Amino acid sequence: MQAEKEAERIYEHAGVSLAWLDCPLWPEQAALYSACQDASGPAKLALRILSQSMAEHLRLDKDSFGFALYPEDGSFATVANVFSHDAEELARRRGLPQRVMLGHLMAHELGHLILGVRSHSANGIMHVPWQKKELEMMAQGSMLFTPREGQTIRTNIRARRNADLAPR
Repeated sequence: MQAEKEAERIYEHAGVSLAWLDCPLWPEQAALYSACQDASGPAKLALRILSQSMAEHLRLDKDSFGFALYPEDGSFATVANVFSHDAEELARRRGLPQRVMLGHLMAHELGHLILGVRSHSANGIMHVPWQKKELEMMAQGSMLFTPREGQTIRTNIRARRNADLAPR
């Protein structure tokens, strides 16, 4: 998927490499794929690309393009959702390639998982709402994590990996 490549580019700029695994949405279907069965733990994030009908059932805010799920127990968040039809519509309205818009939304929602609650910022990819300035930056390839966010992302990923390695 071209949007994955866009998200990879954004994370590479922050000093992080992404590896994608395409798994079915439903756990009972994922059981048929051995790689998907091993795809859980603090360092393994799930990004669900939702259809319009799924988004209509799950949408929390009419202006959102996705959301991250934060566990009530304070453990690491590992699941984020992106509304693909909204990305398509916004890309069409703003004259951006769909892969660029969807890739930025994917990177943004994964950013919530890694950076934590209240991770919106005044600048960069974690800024909301995305206005003309942000859309122009996307088109130029300069809508990225801030240096501080990049450092926090790297630190938080190390913590997640260490938690993955800890005995359970």
